[in-house]
Amino acid sequence: MARKTTRQTLAENVRLYRAKMDITQGVLAKRSKLSARLISIIESDARANVELETLERLAKALGVTVVDLLTDTEETSGVRKKQALWLAIRMLEEIADGM
Repeated sequence: MARKTTRQTLAENVRLYRAKMDITQGVLAKRSKLSARLISIIESDARANVELETLERLAKALGVTVVDLLTDTEETSGVRKKQALWLAIRMLEEIADGM
């Protein structure tokens, strides 16, 4: 399996910490004083360069450190495994439906 990029880790962690706080991208945008569009771009792992100030604002708004945002954790790995498992189940269901 290919190693995750820092952008992928950041995207997963922002989504994870935002979900833990049960807030929308819009609320995170207001709290971090960033645009909702930028939050969406970061969470979608788009090829945008994220400035250090942006990371600091996100971390503060999410109540974590910049290191937390950039570190792959067991929890985000677990999220990826669950997503992969869900996709595999959906694919098998579609194959079964076609039989």
